[in-house]
Amino acid sequence: MLAFRDCGDWSKATALPFLATSTKPDYDGMAELWFDDMEALLAARQSPQWKAASQDEVNFIDHKKVAYFVSEEHIIRDENAL
Repeated sequence: MLAFRDCGDWSKATALPFLATSTKPDYDGMAELWFDDMEALLAARQSPQWKAASQDEVNFIDHKKVAYFVSEEHIIRDENAL
């Protein structure tokens, strides 16, 4: 796996059927990247590692069926504060 500078975390989640109905999801998985701030994300997108990862995606991702989103996390309840 390629490492991005200032990328706090990375995860991959595999879709599961909804157990109550066994309905197959419209997607097969999801990847998440966490950055400390927007500047770190923008810097990563300009890196050689991002370019290499993007070029490799054509081997396993159908970009016609991809959704991207950028979000900001807001902690509602911090378990460590209890």
